[in-house]
Amino acid sequence: MAVLSSLLCSPARFISPFRLRLWDFSPCKRRTWLFLSVQRCYTSFKLIRSSSQLGLERYKDLQKYFNRRLKAAYHRFSNIPDHSLVCGHNHVYFIEGDGIYRVDQRQSDPEPEQEKHLAATLKTTDTEEPRCVVVRLRKRNSPPPDPQHIVLTLDKVFSFEWATDDVLFYTTLEALRCSKVFRLDLTSKESRITSVFEETHPDVFVEVALSRDRQILSINGNSRSSSEVLLIDGTTSHLEPFLVQPRQPDLLYHVEHWRESLVILANTGPGQEYQVLQSPLSKPSMASWVPLFTPDSGTVIKDMDVIGDHCVLVARSAAGGLVLIVVSLTNPKEAYTVQLPSWACAIQTKKPGMADRGSVLEFLISSPVHTPVPYSLSPEDGLLLSGSKDGSSPGAQGRITTTRLEACNQDGTLVPVTLFHSYLWGV
Repeated sequence: MAVLSSLLCSPARFISPFRLRLWDFSPCKRRTWLFLSVQRCYTSFKLIRSSSQLGLERYKDLQKYFNRRLKAAYHRFSNIPDHSLVCGHNHVYFIEGDGIYRVDQRQSDPEPEQEKHLAATLKTTDTEEPRCVVVRLRKRNSPPPDPQHIVLTLDKVFSFEWATDDVLFYTTLEALRCSKVFRLDLTSKESRITSVFEETHPDVFVEVALSRDRQILSINGNSRSSSEVLLIDGTTSHLEPFLVQPRQPDLLYHVEHWRESLVILANTGPGQEYQVLQSPLSKPSMASWVPLFTPDSGTVIKDMDVIGDHCVLVARSAAGGLVLIVVSLTNPKEAYTVQLPSWACAIQTKKPGMADRGSVLEFLISSPVHTPVPYSLSPEDGLLLSGSKDGSSPGAQGRITTTRLEACNQDGTLVPVTLFHSYLWGV
């Protein structure tokens, strides 16, 4: 590379055709010098060409690598049968040729019930704004004149959830902000849309979500410094939202449903760190919050899921790594920690209600230099399983080392730093 750089930096060794026309070819010495210059120019271009060929070979190697990865991913999912099941809290959903069905697992001899409607979001090529399409599914054994058809199209929909088979709650995106919640009622022949909630604070973002047991729908309004949550009980007929705790400065909280109570993650612990609390569903306000679990000093809770009778917390330990903390909701004193691979920097859990097994938490862990690896945790026995053979990111094991440090800021604050570095032997 040093030879190539010196050649590129020397202006006398690169001669354009236009300069050649202005030169006097009569002196023998100059003709020889010109010949040598052209020879050196040719040599430098040869080096550049060799470098380009080397880069092309590396590109071809990368292309082969990505082709192998794509084929592997295709073979992983291409053999999934069309009749795959999706398990909810009390129902199992499956697809047959004439529609989507569900079976109530609580019944001793259940009969499949056909779903009435389907909602899906999509993006078109001419706009980046999300759009929600609501489709009325064809009834079983209905004649051809009664096909599936689009009931209506909702523009700028950011989040949506079905509260019942015929009632859809959704939020709309305006100028990169969600502040309104609407209700779509399909119980009658004509669809009806009504406004449910509107947030007036300009820094608050609103979205709707179902609890993991799919019984409670929440309207979450969050800013960087405060939260406010309204709940809609999907097991009742009126479907009217009720407030958990009014917004107050510096109070952040998240709500999950468990049996007839709420499991709350709020920054009400020492130093305004997050802790787990519980309250009755009938009395959800802060006055009824009872602490269930407070992490040790130095451990910071990042997220929470309720799986069966357990609360699973994603936390950052005092050493800086990510861990899972499992708390029994029937006996909160029985808490244990599950260690994750040292390179784990981010966790993404599966969407509530879409996991194949309701008693297992399925998630992906990744880092800036590791592709996502699937994991599953059984909170009942603490069994942690990895989708890869050894729990490492494909193609990265043995080559990348993770080092966690702390850098001191100008004001004395210790800032965590994670370094990923590899060792190239023989270089």
